[in-house]
Amino acid sequence: MSQSSDTDDHCRNLFGDCTRRLDALAARWNTTRTHVALAVVLVTLSRQTADGAAHVGTGGGRSLRLAFPPGLPLREAADRVARHLPGAPGPLTVVTPNPESDLPERIEVEVAPGADGGLALRGTCAPRQMDRLVHALRHPYGPGGTVRDVPVACPADEADLRTWEHAPAPMPATTLDRAFARIARAHPERVAVRLPDAPGTPPPTRRLTYGRAEAEASLLASALVRSGVQLGEPVIVECENPARAAIDLLAVLRAGAVCVPVGRASPERARQVAGLSGARWALCAPRSRAVWERHCRLPADPEGAPARDEPAVEGCLPRSDFTETAFLLVEDGPGLPVRARLSAHTAWTSAIAARIERIGRASTGVVAGGDPSSPAGLSAMWWAFACGATLRWLGSSDPLTVPRDTGAGPPDALFPPERYGRLLDAIDPDGCGEGIGAVVLTGSPCDGDLVKRHFARSPGTRLLAEFSGDRGPLPWTARELTPADAECRLLPNAGRPSANVRLRVLDESGRSLPPGLIGEVCADGGALPYELLLRDGAMARSLTGHDLRSGRLGQLRADGSLELTGELPLG
Repeated sequence: MSQSSDTDDHCRNLFGDCTRRLDALAARWNTTRTHVALAVVLVTLSRQTADGAAHVGTGGGRSLRLAFPPGLPLREAADRVARHLPGAPGPLTVVTPNPESDLPERIEVEVAPGADGGLALRGTCAPRQMDRLVHALRHPYGPGGTVRDVPVACPADEADLRTWEHAPAPMPATTLDRAFARIARAHPERVAVRLPDAPGTPPPTRRLTYGRAEAEASLLASALVRSGVQLGEPVIVECENPARAAIDLLAVLRAGAVCVPVGRASPERARQVAGLSGARWALCAPRSRAVWERHCRLPADPEGAPARDEPAVEGCLPRSDFTETAFLLVEDGPGLPVRARLSAHTAWTSAIAARIERIGRASTGVVAGGDPSSPAGLSAMWWAFACGATLRWLGSSDPLTVPRDTGAGPPDALFPPERYGRLLDAIDPDGCGEGIGAVVLTGSPCDGDLVKRHFARSPGTRLLAEFSGDRGPLPWTARELTPADAECRLLPNAGRPSANVRLRVLDESGRSLPPGLIGEVCADGGALPYELLLRDGAMARSLTGHDLRSGRLGQLRADGSLELTGELPLG
């Protein structure tokens, strides 16, 4: 921040529209404009304190605590000030105990008559704090205004936020499927997906090469195009088998359509996803045909391949464009509206490029497991493919141990924190992470106990955390963890914004807060999706000023990193 931390006496004179508005409110509320102005000043300062209250001393030994809840009408706030501070109070000492705020521990502030019928605001604080107080006083309040209408950040704060709210980086001008195709042409025999070995199954059948995946995806994409799949049309892809999912997802993208990945679905879930996404087509496993064929068209071949007598690859492939939508991720819950998130190819390629910049290229493989349609599963898949590495899929009972290939570096691993915690619980402490170069924890924040267990069992393995406030596959912030982070119960520092992510902390009215103040963590940017609410088959853009809301409370630090402080209260 550009603000100086020095504390000095400053005086600002208020004239014109500002004082006329204060006079109008004072007349309507049957009080004085000095008390209206003091109420605005004390509300602004109280929102920057640790307990959300202004601890006021009048210099005569009397001290009082004034709390201003967000829904409190400003008229009542002015009444409280007039009741507790009658007459024309002199300088007030306001205690502001918030170590993360740039307020000094205590300041003196006074609102007094100024020259030419105006008001004079005096305060012993830095110029930026005076700017915030003056900005709050100049704000046009209506007669029914409430405490939440009082802005805290001033225009200078907004300018500072824009300078480091996100880290702009070049957006790769390619698509996920084209990046895969380049590697397939250069290294067709390289293994793209390696599945867990199954008893009685020859190893080659558990491996999918880049060349085979590219060939099958191109044929399937041609079949979809000839069947009438349109550009930008959603296509459901059942992702129970990671190797089959890779082919089907690539085919949908190659056809210029939008992937709607799902896990194994119940009939009710299939009906809901098909109806809300509007998908006419579904690619699924043979065992799921009876579920999906009630709602969507299915290819003739149960495995999703085109008929044998159909022509080869269409000449118009690939039809995808890097600026267009790649994924529609649908999420729902009991009693909640179904939420969907649309993300373009650029969001994925930008997020993956940022991860490679932080960690280094996954040269040999990316280890993952669980549900391939989950955010972590999709994130691991496209990270591996972007690096030309092997996606090594763990079975439900497989330990996190990967033998190193001769002459190659160790693979990396990516899991949500809860999955990684179960892996640590289930395996021999001495064998955890053998052959792993780095572990990336993605999604929700991790706790200090998980960090402690990781470094106790794998002291030589790097640990990185990515926070996704929407629980999606594209990270909002990222940081590397150290053994010192094990002292935190829930890691408060979620790191700095990822490249091409704009991160904000908003107050109850959707306004940006400066560093040190707690509000809801929200984000948008080129490396993130945007959110839709699905109701009765119709899509509506989220009404928040920012595209993605986290439901978490947090504050920005002066260095631009995000500190998480808790969950947003329900209701």
